[in-house]
Amino acid sequence: MKDFSKQAGKGIFYGSIGGVIGLLILAICIKNNNFFGNVADWVSGIGSIGAIVIVYRQIKESQKQSADQIEESQKQLEKQLESSIERDFRVERPLFKIVRFTDVKKDALINEMSSFGLTYTGKFHYNYVINNLKEHKLYEFYNLKNISQKIMCGVKIELVYENDIFPKSDFFIDYIKGYSSVNVFDFMQDVDEKESFLEKSGRLQEIIVSFNTGIRELIVLKFSAGEDNSLVYNKDERYIENKHQNDKPKPDYNLNNFKESYSSKK
Repeated sequence: MKDFSKQAGKGIFYGSIGGVIGLLILAICIKNNNFFGNVADWVSGIGSIGAIVIVYRQIKESQKQSADQIEESQKQLEKQLESSIERDFRVERPLFKIVRFTDVKKDALINEMSSFGLTYTGKFHYNYVINNLKEHKLYEFYNLKNISQKIMCGVKIELVYENDIFPKSDFFIDYIKGYSSVNVFDFMQDVDEKESFLEKSGRLQEIIVSFNTGIRELIVLKFSAGEDNSLVYNKDERYIENKHQNDKPKPDYNLNNFKESYSSKK
């Protein structure tokens, strides 16, 4: 609507000027017919010039329309390309869940961990951990289950605590196949005891799970420790490389020197 009003205003303005000039020429020609020629010649000349101006303006408008159409087509093509790429990445993203088990006694702990696939014990050998469990203590472990057919590669699980002495424990897993699960069992050595033994960490703040998909897209997801020992997914803090690489900083993750943690793997 604004463009139409603008064009109409221009037309009225230039038309008025043309009309005034035409009247002046008409008056001059009538008064000085021999010198300036007749009215028909002037009308013909002015008409030719007007036609040229109109054709020129039409060409410019056509060029502008073409440029706008090309720009719009490029935008649509870019959107289609982005959508196609995102679709290719999305189908390779696995779906998994994490379950937190707390206040578990030794016998139940060994039984439940053996029922959920491999158990990763971080810095301590699995057999050493099992042999040093105490009957009177309560333990905690986490089960990560891949509930899709897509593989998780180079999995890094970070357990972040509200503890200044032991702020974080990292677990490294080469891969988790589709429809399989792993356990993460974290220990700390109690330096106050004469005989060093292992116990649960406690005071969990959050869990960070980082991994690559089968087509090497980095994904980092965070889960906060909620009430009743639950885990709460922090959607706003997720990092999905194809979606967020231009508007979020890349997380601290590197496959160089990626060494798998100790586990129950034979």
